[in-house]
Amino acid sequence: MKNDATRTRSRWPMAVVAATMLGACGPVAEDMSEEQFLEVAEQEALTGVTLGMSLGQIDPSANKSLNQFAENAMCELTNMGSKWIRVVVDSPGSLNVPAYRRVVEKAKEKNIKVLVTVPARYCGADNDQTQIDAFAAAYLNDLNGLVTNVFSGTASVHAFEIGNEPNITDAACPDGVSRYRVAPNAFAWLQRRAWQWKTSNGRAELFVSGGIFNTHVNTDPYWASLFSSAAFTGFPGSRPFDYFGIHPYNNEYIDKPCIEDELTTCFYNWKVKTADPDPVGSALPKGTGLGAVAHRVNLATGTTGTQLFATEFGFQLAICNTDNCVLNTYQQAAGYHAAGEALVNSKVTPLAIWNGYRDEGTDRFGVRGQWDTPTTTYTPRVATWNKFYSLAGGVGNIRPEACWSTGTFFPLNFETSDARRTTRTYDWVWAYRGECGPAERAMGLSKSATGGPRTILCYKDPLDGEKYTHIHPFPDPYDPNGDTDPSDNCTVLDIQAGSAGTSATDWDPGNNKATCGTGRYVAALANSTSTHKLTHVLCCTAPVTPTAVSAQCSTVNFGTRESTASGEWDPGAAKAECGVNRYMAGVSVTPAGNPNALLCCNQ
Repeated sequence: MKNDATRTRSRWPMAVVAATMLGACGPVAEDMSEEQFLEVAEQEALTGVTLGMSLGQIDPSANKSLNQFAENAMCELTNMGSKWIRVVVDSPGSLNVPAYRRVVEKAKEKNIKVLVTVPARYCGADNDQTQIDAFAAAYLNDLNGLVTNVFSGTASVHAFEIGNEPNITDAACPDGVSRYRVAPNAFAWLQRRAWQWKTSNGRAELFVSGGIFNTHVNTDPYWASLFSSAAFTGFPGSRPFDYFGIHPYNNEYIDKPCIEDELTTCFYNWKVKTADPDPVGSALPKGTGLGAVAHRVNLATGTTGTQLFATEFGFQLAICNTDNCVLNTYQQAAGYHAAGEALVNSKVTPLAIWNGYRDEGTDRFGVRGQWDTPTTTYTPRVATWNKFYSLAGGVGNIRPEACWSTGTFFPLNFETSDARRTTRTYDWVWAYRGECGPAERAMGLSKSATGGPRTILCYKDPLDGEKYTHIHPFPDPYDPNGDTDPSDNCTVLDIQAGSAGTSATDWDPGNNKATCGTGRYVAALANSTSTHKLTHVLCCTAPVTPTAVSAQCSTVNFGTRESTASGEWDPGAAKAECGVNRYMAGVSVTPAGNPNALLCCNQ
């Protein structure tokens, strides 16, 4: 049995793109171009396994608590390909509700699903059903309070994890006696009572049994007592969870001498034993890994097809007197690569949470470290960050700093006159123009008191500004023979008579849309000098790929600001604004010609 004192945890920093991509056996290329990086990432993306990221507890009293930077973090996780986040609620009665709701809401804005872990502790006897039922009732009372008062409405979540590592031993009960966090029979009954509560209340959230530490089903005595509980065997054909939670750290399978030699080829044995797929026709697998766990759950519950949710897995940077230790980020990345292959090879683990986003306390598991004041970020670990990106199938910006670097905003009021930060596009339309400059992109728009366009918000990105070229429309009126290729020139969309541009979907039904399409962004808008309606959109070229049908884009209505990092740039006016690391890809207008919504995409 493991004790918490012997297994520190953490979260880790991210990395710059020009660093090294790692394969399971170490570096595979140095100084990759962006195109090469994305090609490798596409090849490494896991098949049949969806990855998420653990955020741990959201403690507003902590230094630079994550809730303060939820927008930056969710922007980054979206870029990296994370489909889930996991947050832990340790003390439901003293929870900072606004902090947790903000994190959940920001995740959902990015289409990231949320798993909330609600730990449990049982200090009673494992053969006393009265005590066990009282324990389960108190737990469900707390859970009911969470779904009623915290994770509701816009902050409703997708899944709950019922308990957390029940087979860890500690002495945290009032009597000071060392015992399991939740004894096996009590843990089984907690799952059953929670499942009965879920079904009787018609709850839509997925329920995941609290992740058990390690997969040693044939050597850890906890498992035998768990599987023999009447909470399982007494309900044949009924699993009391949607997924069985597991934490496949399996420290004993790591080749520690190899680790101490600072090699990256140390995880083959760990990978094979941790995957351990259930052999066809076998009465019982070898009992070392994920396949054995699913098999034993099937037997205990009289079911088939049990699926696992690895709600934590990982390797931490530490000296090798702690669990799951590695000595450098290259080993850490190689370990995660092996873990990804183990999850796929198990054939029973479609969901997995990477531990984790940033370091906490003395733990050093994170793709980012702890807060670094000079750079105003959680310090990224490049090799580890890149590995998550590639395994998760990331499609967003490949720079860890993309969501953290603070650029400059320029609000331009073009309601009654031109407001242009460049004239390199000449007189591209006869109207009042609000125009961003080269290396800038449009991020927001406000409306006048009469509903017409008023102020365009431009943003100069310190990292990605060079993408936004802002080349004059074709042909150049002052040098018609000097530019013979129109593919990289800005184009003008006339929205007065109907929709214009390229869009495979109706992203704002009932309204006219100007959609710049793949490889183009909104650089400027035009306001009629007579009617004060939005008439034209200037679309310029940039290496941006999302389209309106992509999950990377969303419709942002007026009254909605995906980000407030720009401050109050047009006091009192109705605004629509794209979020961090996004760009405006289109604008819609009502039949009357007034702005109605923006199309915002991840760059």
